[in-house]
Amino acid sequence: MICPHCAESLLYRERGKGSRTCSKCRRKFALEPKSNPLRLHDLRLGRVAGALSAGGTLSYTQTQLWYAVSRRYLRGKDNRVPVGCLVAPTSFAAIALLLYVMVNVPSLPPLLVAIPAFGVIMVLVFVPIRLPTLKPPMSERSFRSALKEWQKIYGRPPVGLLPLDGALPPGAAPAAAPTAALLCADRDAVTCLRANGVERRLGLWIVTDPAALAAVPPALPVFVLRDASIPGERLLAAARAWPGRRVVDLGVTVPAARKAPSAMRLRSVGKVDRNALAELRAAPGALTEVDLRWIGTGWWSPLAALPPGRLIALLADGVDRLAADGDQDRAAARAVGFLSWPAA
Repeated sequence: MICPHCAESLLYRERGKGSRTCSKCRRKFALEPKSNPLRLHDLRLGRVAGALSAGGTLSYTQTQLWYAVSRRYLRGKDNRVPVGCLVAPTSFAAIALLLYVMVNVPSLPPLLVAIPAFGVIMVLVFVPIRLPTLKPPMSERSFRSALKEWQKIYGRPPVGLLPLDGALPPGAAPAAAPTAALLCADRDAVTCLRANGVERRLGLWIVTDPAALAAVPPALPVFVLRDASIPGERLLAAARAWPGRRVVDLGVTVPAARKAPSAMRLRSVGKVDRNALAELRAAPGALTEVDLRWIGTGWWSPLAALPPGRLIALLADGVDRLAADGDQDRAAARAVGFLSWPAA
């Protein structure tokens, strides 16, 4: 690796074999690539932070940075067939084998083959299947510890990173006269938007729970930002359930998450809420069976994996389109204002 202080190229033995000290300039660095699953070093973390913050002009959360540095290790990962899909072909194969033995080896008791075959089928049908997980190789807790080490070495967080306690910087005030509501249950996305003054700039009323829409004037359109997941789809359905509301989905959609090469796809292990899946199947504008099967087997794509610039651009574009629908003059004025916004 390259020393972040003196720019010398260092072998592992030249950086203290885990002590994180450069043998050339004797200064400590924060990250040892050999000892963390992301192979992170100080210079790479600094580059990712610079890109995520658009050169220090945008703020982001720890979770957003965690996803950003993990992206290269999750790229190209795709659906793998669950073991449960093997039930039917295994059953047919077992029956065929049993018939073959009965016809060609009459001296062999059929039960000798039938019992093991039946056992295999029962295991596949009734034993809970543990689907393969897919998640960042470095836990968020370990990543947080690495960020604290960075803070200790450099006396400041990576450029653009919000305080780890979640406190917003001064000046992040909500809109005085909102022109649209934003429903978003993702804490990191909401924190990022508020820290970057998006509430005030775009005239948004941010709520984090569908029930809070009761306080929002019915005339205000509702933007929805959400994950591509079962909870994300249910959040969108809950917003659409309010009568007389104009609801605009700006979140990560399941088809896009499933197909887009750049999408971050994760997989969780746990009991799937079959009732929720049934609700989504019956909802207006329901997902396709392929999409339902994708989220029903634990796949999802996090909203927090979108860079701040992309998140802001989604909302800016949504507000711009609303303005264009109602007032062409206002739309032109907003568009001019957005041209100066940084994008990631």
